[in-house]
Formats: sequence, C-alpha cells, structure tokens
Amino acid sequence: MAMILDAFLSKFSEFLVQMVTDEVGMLLGIPGQIEKLGETITDTMAENQQVRLHLNSQLAENGNATASAPAADVKPKKKICCACPDTKRLRDECIVEHGEDACTKWIEAHKQCLRSEGFNV
Repeated sequence: MAMILDAFLSKFSEFLVQMVTDEVGMLLGIPGQIEKLGETITDTMAENQQVRLHLNSQLAENGNATASAPAADVKPKKKICCACPDTKRLRDECIVEHGEDACTKWIEAHKQCLRSEGFNV
C-alpha cells in the first residue's frame, strides 16, 4: 500500500508542478521563455566555440606561437561558483523541477560555459 501511495504522490507532484508552471507562465504571459532563453544561450555558446576554434586555426596557420599554447595554462578569472550564472540558474531550476536525469541538456550547456571560462570540468 505504501509503494502505491508513494508512486501516486510522486506522479501527482510532477503533474502539479507542471500544471502550476504552465499556469504561471500563461498568467505572466511568458510561457516557454525559460526554454527559449536556454536554447539561445546554448546556441550562442556553440557559435562562440566555433569562432574560437576558427580563430585558433587561423593563428596556427600564421605561425603565431600563442595559438598553440595549451588551454590548461589559462587560469580562470572567476571562481567557479560565480562563473556562468545564466546557465547555472537554468540548470538548477530544471533539476529542481524535473530531476537530474531530465536535465542533461542544461547540465552540458553549463559545463560547456564553464569550459569556455577556463575551468576544467
């Protein structure tokens, strides 16, 4: 009986969270804005990574010694807790609402942002 009740409450709480999230989004007039913002951030980070790789390859072709310097020598300018606040917030909100397994997209986006800031994650 306890297992059935536990399963029911788990599903019911997920349903309730989703319903409240949708309702608040409609009331505020911003349904799906968090997802859109996350997609925009992910796309921007991917574009920045491509530009960085392109510039590094151009510098390497021109014989610039700094282009071949390992990225591990670059020290991050911030503490890891303060880097990438936007992706961190999206990741944390997703994990709280949906659990870690459902949020791999946001987790990877945050890791990629941290890497672009010079952290080895």
